Amino acid sequence: LHDALPICIFVKQNARVKKNFKPFLIILPILAILLSSCNGQIKISVDKAGNADIEFASSMGTALENLIVSLSSSDNPPNSSETETPFFDSSAIKNSLTHSGLKNIQVKTPKRTSVNFSAQLPDLKNKQNILAQTLKFTGSSLTFTISPEIAFQIKNSMDEDVQSYIDLLMAPVFSGESMQLSEYTELVSSVYGQQIADELLSSRISIHLSIPGNSKTFEVPLTQLLTVSDKLEFYLN
Repeated sequence: LHDALPICIFVKQNARVKKNFKPFLIILPILAILLSSCNGQIKISVDKAGNADIEFASSMGTALENLIVSLSSSDNPPNSSETETPFFDSSAIKNSLTHSGLKNIQVKTPKRTSVNFSAQLPDLKNKQNILAQTLKFTGSSLTFTISPEIAFQIKNSMDEDVQSYIDLLMAPVFSGESMQLSEYTELVSSVYGQQIADELLSSRISIHLSIPGNSKTFEVPLTQLLTVSDKLEFYLN
């Protein structure tokens, strides 16, 4: 049942797509990171007042793109204009980010399989904002934290469709389930194929943190983020 559930969810969501091809990855950029199979980048810059500027850029790998195109067009092949339609819905992403408390949001899809955004997260001391819970700023140091607890809260703050797409990942960081990297990649391979699993294993995320007078960049395997069972903390001091 654990293996079959994501497929059932995907078929249910994709039934609408087969009837009318359209952008159907209506997801938050944090989910775009998780679905992408190429190198992604997150930049977080905090000013003296504790306001954060956030930039994100990522794109899908070839195997994931081919899988999505195959599923979306198997019953109703898209015409030439539809084959250039971006997978990411910029308006939906912007709306989701707005509901998350971000300001001055700009979302771009420079290519069909890529998405970029920039936004501001005001007042990191306001921990009622879920995204602010990932950042701790003291004035001279910055800590970025990723944990199952925070990921679970972020997931639950999204609408039902977005939660369904997150479920497709079967990622322990969202479910809270303890799973070794080898177990997770084997699960992905059994459900989505070895090519998807291979792209997942080769994916890396660049996390750039910046405060006045200091900055640092971390390179992290995507699978390390997806399978974290306790928490990952990135320090800048």
